[in-house]
Amino acid sequence: MDGDQESFAELLKILGDDIGVCVDSLKEDPANQFMRRTLVRTVFSYVDASLFVLRQYACEYHEDYSCTLLAQVGPAETVPTLRKHFQRILTIEELCALRETTPQVGSDGKVRISPLFIKQKNAVRFTFSMYGKSCGLNVTPDYSDNRWKLFQDSINVRNRITHPKTVSNMSVTDDEVNAVVNACGWFFEAMNRARAKNIELMKVVSAELGEFSKSKEE
Repeated sequence: MDGDQESFAELLKILGDDIGVCVDSLKEDPANQFMRRTLVRTVFSYVDASLFVLRQYACEYHEDYSCTLLAQVGPAETVPTLRKHFQRILTIEELCALRETTPQVGSDGKVRISPLFIKQKNAVRFTFSMYGKSCGLNVTPDYSDNRWKLFQDSINVRNRITHPKTVSNMSVTDDEVNAVVNACGWFFEAMNRARAKNIELMKVVSAELGEFSKSKEE
């Protein structure tokens, strides 16, 4: 998944840079409605992409670490962190949801896989929960933070301007701009905390696996 990691990082960097461009443009021209709408859409493009990336990692940790690596190292005591954090505990239902799929039985009796739509508010809670569960870390965002409410309110703004029914639906107010900026900050912080905890964990796991490999060669 190394190639995927680079691709994911580049994707999130592009979207993060796009958010920066929108914010800078609105500093120059705060009343620009086109740029206000672009900011809202870009923030939630970043959110969608970030959640997708976390779900891919959750699946990888379950399959490559919990299922494969633990079986390879057997009862070795030299990898306690790997054994502690990567347990095969994701259910079939959770894995299907992580892959955004759901099985359906057709009239011919055959099982087919259908896409699963998860509302974005639910996707945030689900994704962080599954990501944390897959690698044994507590990465739960602070849902008591008022910015989480602003995040949810901003989802409604995004939906409104994406599926407008009237001219007024296209207008993004000052309060809504401020809300989406704060919501973005909340999400950035949640992502950064999750990344930081994971980086520290993987450093330890990599070191343990390195020592385990050396012991096998001796």
